[in-house]
Amino acid sequence: MSSINRSMAFDLPNQFEDLHKELTTGSYYVQNILDLADINTRLQNVSQVQEPRELLNIFPLFYSIAIHFDKVSITGRSQAVEILLQLISLELIDVQRQIHRGLSIDGRHFHLNIIKMLSCLIAEYIIRFDNDQTNKSPDVDMPLSKKCKKAKASKTNGKSSLTSDSLRDKCFKRCVTKPCYHLIRRTDIAKNPIVKENLPLILTIMINKFEHAREASIQFIQAVKLYNSNSSLLIDVLNLLLTNYQDTSLAIEFLKEIRETNFVAAQADNASAKTVATFIIDMARLDPDIIRTHIDQITDLLTAESHHIRVAALTALCSVIEKLRSSDELDDGQKKMRDDLLEKLRDHVRDKPAFVRQHCLQLWTSLVIQKKVPVKEYLRVFELGLDRLRDKACRVRKDAVTLVMHMVLNNPYFVIDSTRAQIEKGQNDAKTKLVELRQELEKLNKNIKEDKKMEEKKSQSDDEDSGAEDKTIDEDDEMNVDNNQEKEIEENKEPNEDQSLQETVNCIKIEEQIMRVEDIVTFYRDGLQFMDLIEQANGRVANLFNSRTSADFIQAIDFFVNLR
Repeated sequence: MSSINRSMAFDLPNQFEDLHKELTTGSYYVQNILDLADINTRLQNVSQVQEPRELLNIFPLFYSIAIHFDKVSITGRSQAVEILLQLISLELIDVQRQIHRGLSIDGRHFHLNIIKMLSCLIAEYIIRFDNDQTNKSPDVDMPLSKKCKKAKASKTNGKSSLTSDSLRDKCFKRCVTKPCYHLIRRTDIAKNPIVKENLPLILTIMINKFEHAREASIQFIQAVKLYNSNSSLLIDVLNLLLTNYQDTSLAIEFLKEIRETNFVAAQADNASAKTVATFIIDMARLDPDIIRTHIDQITDLLTAESHHIRVAALTALCSVIEKLRSSDELDDGQKKMRDDLLEKLRDHVRDKPAFVRQHCLQLWTSLVIQKKVPVKEYLRVFELGLDRLRDKACRVRKDAVTLVMHMVLNNPYFVIDSTRAQIEKGQNDAKTKLVELRQELEKLNKNIKEDKKMEEKKSQSDDEDSGAEDKTIDEDDEMNVDNNQEKEIEENKEPNEDQSLQETVNCIKIEEQIMRVEDIVTFYRDGLQFMDLIEQANGRVANLFNSRTSADFIQAIDFFVNLR
């Protein structure tokens, strides 16, 4: 039986059987294939493997078992699988420990050989177990590990097939993902361009193809809380999933994990909270629909102790508002959702930390510039900015000035050089028009009522005349007279009905005009009120010239220069 040394290369063959011959000069190959007697003897000697390096000497044994797979006993197969799984676990632990210390070139080569050998054997065993399904018996099972025996004994009677998808996937995912998560925790390795390019691709495939989102979200949060410098790698994974696969599983699990994580306001937790906040914001920018679908989870974060998390949640909610169409195109449900989100945004303008107040004002400014603030909310939002002009924090006052300035520049009521006289004239004209329409509507309604009364009297009179005539008409002429009367009534009735219908249509049109003109009157009224608020803002911004803070002085100059 041959052995492999550290300098020899283990090349994965195209066909498993090719390992029996030397593929390239210096590559490892199995010189002698063991017979069944030797296999059984050697299995007894290697039942307890202590170190992964032992695989270098016993690889021919596992190779021979695969070659004679159909002839090896069920017990022998199961024992071989147990040893391989044990070796995988030991190798992962050893590699993790060695990476912390730093691997030499020989060390990397050595561990790479072991990982290749283990992967090759496990893959081949799985293939051969799959091919053996037609002849399998109830005994073709792999014994459970000690940790799993108690948990699954009641369901499986102590047995679990090697071909079980859950078992295979679990082992495979662990082999692939554990080194990846360990790399995330190494700042020096994660900065390596090869790692930065390929690690997100590996994790993306594992999450999308092997339902690894839940475990990944837990690992990401832990990695972020301990090592926040590599957050860009995790954001790349999220981006790849959303853009290449339209896979939202990680984003959903990530939101759940964040909600269950307690980010306190202590200084020691600021770094991790900042990184998680960046995740939330980037996720909202990548796909606001995720936030909209799980809006309750984001709303829960508004009560988080960490102000970074609260700001991230507000930013995510703002991204939902930005994604919505203009007000005229929204249905009632979307309008209600938008109004609820705007209310939450208003509430946090007065949040306790200045950091939150400042960012909340910035979000309002963004919505104003994008014209996402409904006209009915404009005055209330302007008053919020006006109130924050007297905030005790300089940075909050700065963003309050910016918000007020953009609200004046983007206001829906008038152009910047409009005068109060022009607005008042427009309001008076609208009020006059409104009075005229209401008078016209009142006149039409009065005519309709009079026509209705006349119609009722005429109908009653016709009934009485018809009764009197019926008594004097001969029976022979009765039918002819009735026909003539009905024809006359119909001829008189048609013009009256047409006139009544036209009057009703006119009333509806006038009522619609009245509603539009009422909106115009309200619009002018709000415009005049907005002018009053601008005058207050001018005074408060001018007071900033008396501030001892140069930032206030500069911001006040910028305000008046832009509005001149």
